[in-house]
Amino acid sequence: MGAGRGSCLNRTIASILGIAIIATIVAVCAVYIPKNHYRHHDHDQALGDPSSHDSPSSSSSDDNDKPALDPASKDSPNDIPAHPEEVGIDNGMPKVTNKEAFKNGGAAIHPTKTGGNEDAKDEYHLYKGEWTEFPGSEDWVSFDEMWDSNLPSVKTACKDHGWGDDNSKDENEMIKSQIDYISKASLIDHRFILAIILQESKGCLRVTSTDSLHGVHNPGLMQSHNGSSYTTSDDADEREKSIRQMIQDGAQGTKQGDGLVQTLNKFGNVFSAARGYNSGDVGKSGDLGDAIGSTACYVSDVANRLMGWIAVESTCSEEALGVVQSAGNAWQAGTAWQAGSDDDWAAPAASDDSWSAPADGSASADDGQWSASGGDTSSTTTTTGTTSTGANSDGTYSGGHWDTNGNYVQGGSTRRKRGVVFRS
Repeated sequence: MGAGRGSCLNRTIASILGIAIIATIVAVCAVYIPKNHYRHHDHDQALGDPSSHDSPSSSSSDDNDKPALDPASKDSPNDIPAHPEEVGIDNGMPKVTNKEAFKNGGAAIHPTKTGGNEDAKDEYHLYKGEWTEFPGSEDWVSFDEMWDSNLPSVKTACKDHGWGDDNSKDENEMIKSQIDYISKASLIDHRFILAIILQESKGCLRVTSTDSLHGVHNPGLMQSHNGSSYTTSDDADEREKSIRQMIQDGAQGTKQGDGLVQTLNKFGNVFSAARGYNSGDVGKSGDLGDAIGSTACYVSDVANRLMGWIAVESTCSEEALGVVQSAGNAWQAGTAWQAGSDDDWAAPAASDDSWSAPADGSASADDGQWSASGGDTSSTTTTTGTTSTGANSDGTYSGGHWDTNGNYVQGGSTRRKRGVVFRS
């Protein structure tokens, strides 16, 4: 009997000890394991590991596999990638990599999900000065709002401007979808791409290509630098491929010239990038109304398109901008032209005439005074807004003339001076 009572007591003590041990283990787990877990979580965040963030941007695919974020970013860390080249669709072409462009507008990790206002107002506001005086991306209309409000004019743009048959419904849908594709491949806000398309071609696939005096060809939806024009085909896949190529040329550049990616990387903001796309550079003053021989109102127009402008009359002009137009570095004495040497001009293909630089290697800042020589008539000075009297009897030079903005107009199309690049 005594032995039985002892055995029972031993079993009771053993049970109590077992319960105590289990309780101790549970307590240790409850105290230490969560601390270690959260410490590891904080460490991941400090390293910029996006997998540790429970945010919509890190879980959204958008063809981007959890992009690394910049831990140094304070403004909008979910929009600034640490390694932009690793984000988005890889189509073998350049992407925006300048982090300032992500902060200042024009680029985003998810460039087709940038939102925007849904109430476009067909108004024109004159924007001038440096890029900081232009509207921020948070004030722009949404892509869908911009697309829908401009679609009626896009549908008739080709015939309205004498460029041929209007886009079909399917072609317009292809333009819209390919803007988004190239947006994801380049990381350019799709609203910026659309604004440039509207500015350059009104959205017409059959827009006339233009050429500079030095043979730089500007074709397609974005009038790119020696890029591609639209290929009409019975095959819908071929047509869509052609549309993608035109947008790629303008957004990501060509072997011969820059696109929006390159100008965003160079300047770090959307409006200086627009000036660079149109003019090749930004004037020394930083005033984006200085067109350096191109279209003075180009950047103000692009800004207004981003804000919802559709068709009301523009209030922009060189006089309204109030900035002295510079001629850039092209006219310094001894400077050679890209397509020639010793200050020689290359002759347009359609004419036997040649252009010669003034003897002192300089020209007027209005970018419209050159001397024509050769041909059937004597040399005649050409000023802005008039035409030269070269070999053509109709008083035009190679079928065109210079308008009041210093643009070469030929065959109903306006040739920006962006393609004529000067080297010092």
